Amino acid sequence: MNLRVDLILETERRSASPVSLTFVIRVLSITLLVILVMLGLFVFKNIQDAAVQLRRYEDNLTTIRPKYDAHLGMKAALNVKRGILAECLSWNKARMEWAPVFDALQRMTPPTIQLREVKIERLNSTVNKKAVRLHTVYIKGKATTENAAQDVDKLRQDIFRAPEFTGKVKAEVVIPQGSFKADNMPNASKTDRLFELICRYSPVNYE
Repeated sequence: MNLRVDLILETERRSASPVSLTFVIRVLSITLLVILVMLGLFVFKNIQDAAVQLRRYEDNLTTIRPKYDAHLGMKAALNVKRGILAECLSWNKARMEWAPVFDALQRMTPPTIQLREVKIERLNSTVNKKAVRLHTVYIKGKATTENAAQDVDKLRQDIFRAPEFTGKVKAEVVIPQGSFKADNMPNASKTDRLFELICRYSPVNYE
């Protein structure tokens, strides 16, 4: 005797046919489309948020910009004033008292010597990587006696020993080669001699 028992109800039966490729492609296409739409919405939302944040920053910048510019202006003005103050302090530190020097030079110059020119030169330089100021005094004149050479050399030694010249910094006084020569002016005497003295001061630090 043959018995047949259906273990699956009629409403639960499914087709056993294989899934078609077209169906798979359609499902994948829909899934990909949904993903792209979601991604687009996410990117769009980020763009909108970034735009809002940018506008907020721009509004804040509009408010802060005048204060920031004023700050920069005040800082620049302060730096200028500090530079002027530093220059004044450095100048005061390295300056020389020239009035006593000129008074001493006038006292020690004998009647036989006429001073024609006194020039002061001040230069900023660097010695051993330190900012220094160099002072030099150029003295030109004429000796009017037969002992012109001795008179000029005595004046040179007096200048070198004078405290007004050496009190603050050590000085070097020299007669440049070729500067001691006859005066070629028509009214000059045969014994008149022109000379030049150079007084070099030691460097003075001003930093």
